[in-house]
Amino acid sequence: MTREHPPRGAIDSVALMDSIVDVIFFADILLNFHTTFVGPGGEVVIEPAIIRCNYFKSWFLIDLLSCLPYDIFYMFKHDDERIGSLLSALKVVRLLRLGRVARKLDNYLEYGAATLLLLLCAYVLVAHWLACIWFSIGEYEVKLRFNDPSLPEGWLIKLSKDLNSPYNFTFTDRYKLIGGPPRTSAYISSLYFTMSCMSTVGFGNIASTTDNEKLFGVCMMIISALLYAAIFGHMTTIIQQMTSATVRYHDMISNVREFIKLQEVPKELAERVMDYVVSTWAMTKGIDTSKVLSYCPKDMKADICVHLNRKVFNEHACFRLASDGCLRQLAIHLESNHAAPGDLLYHTGESVDALWFVVSGSLEVIQDEEVVAILGKGDVFGDEFWKQSGTGQSAANVRALTYTDLHMIKKDKLMEVLNFYKAFANSFARNLVLTYNLTHRMKFRKVIDVKREKELDERRKNEKLTLSADHPVRKLLFRMRERHGTRIFPSPLFADIERTREHPPRGAIDSVALMDSIVDVIFFADILLNFHTTFVGPGGEVVIEPAIIRCNYFKSWFLIDLLSCLPYDIFYMFKHDDERIGSLLSALKVVRLLRLGRVARKLDNYLEYGAATLLLLLCAYVLVAHWLACIWFSIGEYEVKLRFNDPSLPEGWLIKLSKDLNSPYNFTFTDRYKLIGGPPRTSAYISSLYFTMSCMSTVGFGNIASTTDNEKLFGVCMMIISALLYAAIFGHMTTIIQQMTSATVRYHDMISNVREFIKLQEVPKELAERVMDYVVSTWAMTKGIDTSKVLSYCPKDMKADICVHLNRKVFNEHACFRLASDGCLRQLAIHLESNHAAPGDLLYHTGESVDALWFVVSGSLEVIQDEEVVAILGKGDVFGDEFWKQSGTGQSAANVRALTYTDLHMIKKDKLMEVLNFYKAFANSFARNLVLTYNLTHRMKFRKVIDVKREKELDERRKNEKLTLSADHPVRKLLFRMRERHGTRIFPSPLFADIERGIKKLEMNRHSSSVSLTTDEALGNHIVRGTKEHLGAPRKPPLVKRATVGEEDILHKTAWVASDSKKDLSRLSNEISTMLTEMKTTFEVLNERMQGIEQMSTRLLSVEKLLMTLHRSQTVDCQTSSGSSNMPPQHTTYARPSTCSPCVPPLRQLDVESAWEETMVPNVVPSIHIDSDSVRNSAPSPPERKRI
Repeated sequence: MTREHPPRGAIDSVALMDSIVDVIFFADILLNFHTTFVGPGGEVVIEPAIIRCNYFKSWFLIDLLSCLPYDIFYMFKHDDERIGSLLSALKVVRLLRLGRVARKLDNYLEYGAATLLLLLCAYVLVAHWLACIWFSIGEYEVKLRFNDPSLPEGWLIKLSKDLNSPYNFTFTDRYKLIGGPPRTSAYISSLYFTMSCMSTVGFGNIASTTDNEKLFGVCMMIISALLYAAIFGHMTTIIQQMTSATVRYHDMISNVREFIKLQEVPKELAERVMDYVVSTWAMTKGIDTSKVLSYCPKDMKADICVHLNRKVFNEHACFRLASDGCLRQLAIHLESNHAAPGDLLYHTGESVDALWFVVSGSLEVIQDEEVVAILGKGDVFGDEFWKQSGTGQSAANVRALTYTDLHMIKKDKLMEVLNFYKAFANSFARNLVLTYNLTHRMKFRKVIDVKREKELDERRKNEKLTLSADHPVRKLLFRMRERHGTRIFPSPLFADIERTREHPPRGAIDSVALMDSIVDVIFFADILLNFHTTFVGPGGEVVIEPAIIRCNYFKSWFLIDLLSCLPYDIFYMFKHDDERIGSLLSALKVVRLLRLGRVARKLDNYLEYGAATLLLLLCAYVLVAHWLACIWFSIGEYEVKLRFNDPSLPEGWLIKLSKDLNSPYNFTFTDRYKLIGGPPRTSAYISSLYFTMSCMSTVGFGNIASTTDNEKLFGVCMMIISALLYAAIFGHMTTIIQQMTSATVRYHDMISNVREFIKLQEVPKELAERVMDYVVSTWAMTKGIDTSKVLSYCPKDMKADICVHLNRKVFNEHACFRLASDGCLRQLAIHLESNHAAPGDLLYHTGESVDALWFVVSGSLEVIQDEEVVAILGKGDVFGDEFWKQSGTGQSAANVRALTYTDLHMIKKDKLMEVLNFYKAFANSFARNLVLTYNLTHRMKFRKVIDVKREKELDERRKNEKLTLSADHPVRKLLFRMRERHGTRIFPSPLFADIERGIKKLEMNRHSSSVSLTTDEALGNHIVRGTKEHLGAPRKPPLVKRATVGEEDILHKTAWVASDSKKDLSRLSNEISTMLTEMKTTFEVLNERMQGIEQMSTRLLSVEKLLMTLHRSQTVDCQTSSGSSNMPPQHTTYARPSTCSPCVPPLRQLDVESAWEETMVPNVVPSIHIDSDSVRNSAPSPPERKRI
């Protein structure tokens, strides 16, 4: 900062002002020692010691350097003033506090106003610094000039000559300047130069002449360009933000007007729509309340809602006893509404599912075209649905008379609050009185109608309930049917889409006639093609009739295309006196430019919006500059001719150019209007284009300028056009650059937000690195594109097609989708969601609900159970749960963690089941073909290698073991304990006697009994009779409980046998051996199933209870059907009644889990005594069998 000091005759007021600022800064230092601050944890620090320590560490040194009274230095005698200047420059450190000031300004000013103020200050500050440097360079050049007079004069020496204040040196000190222009004039001149350079004006009256000045000028132009671009860009953004509400308002109004015009909305309805839009904007100022509330937490949101609905709560007594929590819940559910005059809030017959509170304005209730009520501020209408179930229908229309503000709460939300707050519900139902109940119908009656109604009541008691043909109700229903029958709704209107077709682009105008002729031929061919090109009609249909196509083309573009393709160059092939006629005809080709609009719209299909707009703006800029250059050249030629006619007129720019190029103009003797000589046409055109471009770019070098009146008049017009075009193009350029870099800006905003969040929340370093990696990798894959937002632009059918394309890898890799129909695939594709996981991300934790099916598209994951990796999942794998085969949602038994960057597709359980329930055929194929790579709900069992080997050895040993049960077998011990505990009560049947006892009795019966055995099904009808010779003395028919297989003592088959024959025991033995051979293979099954008995030992207690239950039911049957206990006759044939003993299931149907019904037996083999009558009446039949 350069300031005039007292030795230079500084202004006292400036020194006084500087001293006051120093005192203010010093007072600020004292205040900062007693100012609290917010600590790193968000707490307010009030301890003086900590406050002082924090200030010493932060801003104390900077504040101290910026407020020291350096002006005292000039009060004492010194040899060099530069030391004081250097000390005063330390006050620049005050600028470091601008950041704090800028952040504070946001609390008191809007963002746009604060930023504008700061940008203006920054612009002026930079200009001041550059002016100080420019002045210092000027002084340095003055000193160099005195040392070496051959050097060129600097700007400060020229300024001193202009002001007649030359510089001099003292004799004692060659480096001390005296004289020269006043410091004020020098500073103003330097500031004027820097501002003219920074604003790109460049007047040129102060310019760089020496090398140092030129070098600084180059640096200053670079700085100025960057600063100008930055400030201009910020200014554009700020202005856009400041005017965004106005722009949105005008956009909304223009959209509504275009819609009304396009859809041909009736005038009355259109006026209502416009009035509503304007009044709604006037009340809300374009602020989206829901969006603002979404920024706030739940508690703060409730407080804001209570404030917004305070009028409703204060005006109605029903809310006075509500607690704070109840009011907050009601406030959240209350919705604000705005109605314009004529708006219908309810139609007759609509469901009344809300309660309405009128805040301002008035409404009318209309029933049968009669106004039955006027509602105003403080009134309540709707239905008393808290006193009854169901939703009623409105019996009247409710229409707004004025602009009305209403607050409304839905029925379900209100009932939810009332059910939770019971005390408030009673007070609410007692104190709330509806001004008008819409579900009640108002009855209009005159006095005579009342009497007549009484008479009709008496008559109706005796009448039949049928309705006559002329009954009023029947007539009313007939009129309603006629009025509200099948309505024909107007079909949607189609916008009139103008057909646009891209024509071959025309290049720049060339002097070569051949190129121009080729372009003419192309345009002519385009005319012929347009006579056979279809177009889209106003109804959206494609018109293909040739006659209509030709008629449409004649009415639209035919004349313009014809004028733009006529061969005007043929005019020059013939002799003519005036060339201006040909030039005028060629100018008609300019109408081709009218087709640029169609070309511009077509460019959007092939180029991005930013690139296409940049190209069009560049072409438009060059085209306008070319036109202006042509006009400027024509004016110059016209001024040359006027100068020859009147030499007293000032010289035009073209005459000056001819003198500079030593190419003077002349006229022929025969024609005074035909110029000869002069500068070449190329140089003249380049010079004119240079002038127009310098004017359009606001630089204005001044070496080519307007001198005549015509040139000045054109210059004024050109400056106006240039200013408008420059502003438009620069504004578009700023917007385009913002749009082209919007993705990058959003990326950096996201990264900066994440970094600030990590820093603010003190996230651990490892977790912070994971977060940053995930954010960067996700952006790299998606490029910042929101897929859901893009899909929201598309209709449902197109959205489904895009989703099928996005999920094509999943559908192609898995066989479960091959039999799915197109409709099924489209439904699945819509519900499939894409997910991206970074290394270390956990998709599932142990115990979480597995409610989705996951398909791995790329990358790899690991499944971890009990800190052990049990599976590695890669591309093409599927994991989740088979919830289509079972009900309920399972829990994950393992963690799923990503090893690399992984892409996955996921579908939720409810969405998948919805599709499977609708597409039954696909559901069967899906369940059959889909095999989960890993089921997260199943828990993996870990076994050691030695345990697996031991298990195999035990399996081999069990195969070779005998099927007899040893004395110390767990099953034998358990059955023995059950027999001792329950005696013979539970085991009345001889089927389950002790195996060893059965073996002994079998040996005894072979020698003493003539009993024959019959098998279950193979020998069911075969009866073996015993003879007297074999039987000996009359005795009871023996009962053989079990049959064993040879020496292995294996139980094969049991059966009740009644013998009445006298065959040999040898035949009996043969039959038994045959039976055992046939059943050999069947009994081998027991070898495998006996292995399961060891595992079932813990479940036999439950079997015990089952046997007791079965015993009770069968004991009753046996007691009612048993015969006499006396000894039967000797030759009586014994048959077992089917109801007398428990049934034995076939051995082939027995499994490990079957419950056997076993009966304890005494020490001797019992006999069954059956009466002879029962034997005669019973036919021999195989026993019944039941599964237990």
